[in-house]
Amino acid sequence: MSDFSKLLTNILGRPVNVACDLIESLLGKPFDIAGDMLADQVKKWQWQNRVRIAERADKMLRERKISKRILPPDFFLPLIRECGDVSDDTLQETWARLLCEAIDNDTAQHIGFIHTLKEMSPIDIKVLNALIESGPLKVKERCAELAKRTGLPINMIKISIGNIERLGFFTPTGKRLKSFAIYFLRACLADTTKLDLYIELQKDIKHDIVMD
Repeated sequence: MSDFSKLLTNILGRPVNVACDLIESLLGKPFDIAGDMLADQVKKWQWQNRVRIAERADKMLRERKISKRILPPDFFLPLIRECGDVSDDTLQETWARLLCEAIDNDTAQHIGFIHTLKEMSPIDIKVLNALIESGPLKVKERCAELAKRTGLPINMIKISIGNIERLGFFTPTGKRLKSFAIYFLRACLADTTKLDLYIELQKDIKHDIVMD
């Protein structure tokens, strides 16, 4: 057991060898934490979240038979830092998928994916999944249809769609997903088959310059 594992085991009160081994494998060297850093920056709650996400990612790697490797610090360190504030189960799963995909595929190692995901709520993830499952919707019908599919109040759907639009997921008319959004969703979604179908269906949308 590394010093990092012993330290976090003492802090969290349970063995965290698997998560710590994954973090150190991706970093490429033992994780050295000074006492002052622990006192000032590393909170128990944040490391609980990071450990849970790393454990989920490790399980995904084993299920997909993906080998661990060192990730670029410019991507990995911001990811570990930002995911520490994520306690929701749905969001933790999404962060773990992004980490797993980044280990498997260099194209998922974009810092923009981290910045985008950290500004999303669990409802945003639920709405996006419902949107992909529904296929392209007319803008005027989108909120009502997504409310029906998710069981969420229409006002919550509107706020979520507003945030998704703010993050630049849609083209100016709101009819099509932008290429960045597609790459992001491919890195974070559990089932990309439905995303592939959505992409095929949106190819049939012809005009994308006139506002609804």
